Amino acid sequence: MSKIYYEFANFLISSWRLGQPGRDLPVGHERLDRALEAVESHIPTRFQGVLLFCDSAVGRVCHTLPAILQAAAESHLIQPIPPRYLNDRVVIGASRAMDILENLDIEIEDGKAFGKQLADAVDRPANTQKFNT
Repeated sequence: MSKIYYEFANFLISSWRLGQPGRDLPVGHERLDRALEAVESHIPTRFQGVLLFCDSAVGRVCHTLPAILQAAAESHLIQPIPPRYLNDRVVIGASRAMDILENLDIEIEDGKAFGKQLADAVDRPANTQKFNT
């Protein structure tokens, strides 16, 4: 698996943790896919092109998201929650998330802001996903 998937997984999960303390990452029913597409323009430049979206029988999906989530799980950032696996538990704390962002040379406030934008997009109904700036 490409190193960039691990780096993006670190950014994604750390930003989510800081922007949504205590909230599980919603991965079921393509909610995260749609939300990532909605906020794609807010992703740091170094990660542009990591997310690849396509149409499927269930709507728009991120083709690379399964590999990114696998990288997050392998890095012990998330833990899938059975039985239906609609959410992944974020298992890192805020201090670790801040360390990760600093190691990626991403400002903590930028990561936190992205996490909040992503959560807003996740919570938006499916037919209104585009994020307004």
